Amino acid sequence: MPDTDIFRPQNNVDISGNTIAPIEGRNFEIGLKGEYLDGALNASLALFRIDEANRARELADQGACPTFPNRSCYEAAGLVRSEGVDIELQGELAAGWQIGTGYTYSRTEYRKDANPDRIGTQYDTGVPEHLFKLNSTYRLPGKLDDWRIGANLSWQSETHYLIAPLTGSTQVRHQQDGYWLAGLIAEYAPGERFSLQANVNNLFDKTYYLAISDDVYWGATELYGAPRNFKLTMRLKY
Repeated sequence: MPDTDIFRPQNNVDISGNTIAPIEGRNFEIGLKGEYLDGALNASLALFRIDEANRARELADQGACPTFPNRSCYEAAGLVRSEGVDIELQGELAAGWQIGTGYTYSRTEYRKDANPDRIGTQYDTGVPEHLFKLNSTYRLPGKLDDWRIGANLSWQSETHYLIAPLTGSTQVRHQQDGYWLAGLIAEYAPGERFSLQANVNNLFDKTYYLAISDDVYWGATELYGAPRNFKLTMRLKY
């Protein structure tokens, strides 16, 4: 199993104003690759594990932080382990029909920590555990072979944060449910020098958060994803 060492400096500070120690750890990965349909279809499977110590963790109580609210204070987490699997399939299923798909599972949790209650819990619940993507294009046959049409689909599982409100003591669950996004593509390319491509992104105009976060000063914050949008691209080669 190949492995590499990790050493990554950080710029976060603790309540004494000292910089948090660099992240140290190891990355392990093992995988398989294969070809099918006489090489037209490629598949890969990778298992990974990343162990890291000293990852900066924002303090829930910033009362003793001398730089707050302009800058939050942190502490070094214990051993945090990320492990999972990554699967990809890509190639040509039939003449003119291209497909690409992938699935990733990744969970990051505490394996060691000064607080034993954290062991076995997620380090960052704002990162989805499951990701899926699928895209496919098809070049029309015969006299319509200047045209290529396709679609794409993606999904991610829910993310959340448990947030202590600015007043009171009851935690609030700030959650982004799992969601699907879909898109369409159409391309007209009558030759090698010219092509015109139209894309429709977020086909069903899904309202979703691209990202959510938990800030000890501002509380729950989120960034909306783009609504349905259209893109037209023209390429011309001289």
